[in-house]
Amino acid sequence: MRTWTDLKGRAMEASFIKYSGDMIVIKRKDGREFTVSPALFSAADQEYLADLRKTVEISNQTNGKGVFDNEYFKGATIVVSVKGEVSIDDPSKGSGGSYSEGKYSSEAKVKEGDILPTGTQIKVGAESEAILLFTNGTITTIGANTQVSVRKFLQEGFANSEKKVSDLNEEVSSSILLLDLQIGDMVVDVKKLKKKSNFEIISPLGVAGIRGTSFRLSASANSTKLSVLTGLVGFVSNDKKENQVGVEKILVASREKESVINDLADEERQSIAQTVARGKKEAEEISLSTLRDRLSKSFKTHLVPSAGNLEMIWVEPGKFMMVMGSTTRQRQITLTKGFYFGKYEVTQAQYEAVMGSNPSQFEGADRPVEGVSWKDAVVFCEKLTEMEKKASRVPEGMAYQLPTEAQWEYVCRAGTTTNYSWGNDINSTRANYNWDGTYNTGDDFKQPRDVGQYVANPWGFYDMHGNVSEWCADRYLFLPRGPEIDPTGPTKGSNRVERGGSWFNGGTALRSAERGSGTPSTRNPTLGFRVGFQQQ
Repeated sequence: MRTWTDLKGRAMEASFIKYSGDMIVIKRKDGREFTVSPALFSAADQEYLADLRKTVEISNQTNGKGVFDNEYFKGATIVVSVKGEVSIDDPSKGSGGSYSEGKYSSEAKVKEGDILPTGTQIKVGAESEAILLFTNGTITTIGANTQVSVRKFLQEGFANSEKKVSDLNEEVSSSILLLDLQIGDMVVDVKKLKKKSNFEIISPLGVAGIRGTSFRLSASANSTKLSVLTGLVGFVSNDKKENQVGVEKILVASREKESVINDLADEERQSIAQTVARGKKEAEEISLSTLRDRLSKSFKTHLVPSAGNLEMIWVEPGKFMMVMGSTTRQRQITLTKGFYFGKYEVTQAQYEAVMGSNPSQFEGADRPVEGVSWKDAVVFCEKLTEMEKKASRVPEGMAYQLPTEAQWEYVCRAGTTTNYSWGNDINSTRANYNWDGTYNTGDDFKQPRDVGQYVANPWGFYDMHGNVSEWCADRYLFLPRGPEIDPTGPTKGSNRVERGGSWFNGGTALRSAERGSGTPSTRNPTLGFRVGFQQQ
């Protein structure tokens, strides 16, 4: 049940039943059903219905499964309860921060009902507490003087339901969740995980692997304590020793001594049980429909196993003004089809997994592959498509390929119209580039860095500016002036488009509109690429 509000401000309690053409069917508490137009509702309700429409369309495209194989959403973290001082540090959500004494702070206070994005650093102050609900059904109570971050959270889609989270015995849908507990204390209640799922918590002295259990994890710089109330938790210490911590057992790991496992004291057992019960109580009225509503507002993500789970983000179709390179002239571009696009530049590890070799001069598994020609990048996409087809993970008509130049700029701008996706100025905190203007001396890095070291653009894509320039599919010629729909570039010309600028370039070469070019055989340590996945 939810409260619906019409354009005149009148409210009604009813459940969404289904779409009937362009109309919707809703059901009141008294059992009466109504078929009405979405246009009669408030803007917020219409946005909710638009998300539901997308869910229905995805379900139809995937034979009712809700998602393609290896297609995930970014999981959502819901703040259920806050006591005292709780804040987050999330540079990608800087509007909630402040500027003081010449420095920018992205720290913002947390309140009940907030949705925390992946990458958020959560800070709980003295005599404070936060209860979080992950959209896979896991409930976490974070204690005082604790710092923890949500490193990674991906989750398969699931159907709307009025079933309560408190009634779940198993997680809502398969998920991948990675938390990082730097210091402090957290009590976690995990539903039984599905076979494809993975849940780990990193602490300073080791990693806890969880399947379905209730436990407390406490961490400091020199010790980690794992107290298990129910179930079984695996703990791998930094020296690679594996321990299995069972029901009502406590593991203590320290830097100076061997890890030990003892019986859990009654006082600690009762404390964990009470904290778990309190967390469930706070979340008991939250339904699966509420979780699905939160999840639908996150980006849809696609993983590519053949390339080391290369991560891609779904890009909705739309319109934007494409700037004509270094000029101020613009043309309207309409992209009628959505597509997946690499969250990061293709890394050396991913390239080697597909091609069996690594041409990079500056080696590093998580650095972008460089020294690749346009022809190399095309072959990579072709091989990746073939590998994924053999594994039956490519829907009919779809393929991995280089983006068109228009697609690349659309993603780079991410709805912005400024020189860069963050504004009109650039500095060394924004991207990896030749920011001091020298090539053999100075303080810039003078080489590519691991992907994802700088803040993502508004759509969640990293390193669209700098690090390595990226090949596009198009031939390089002057762009036409008029509006275009789904442009694929000139039909003549030998050189191919490069976009984004690199570690070697000055700041102006990193502008969203800047264009470069090279022959299809050009290879140098400033050139890499990222991959698209779409209907051909």
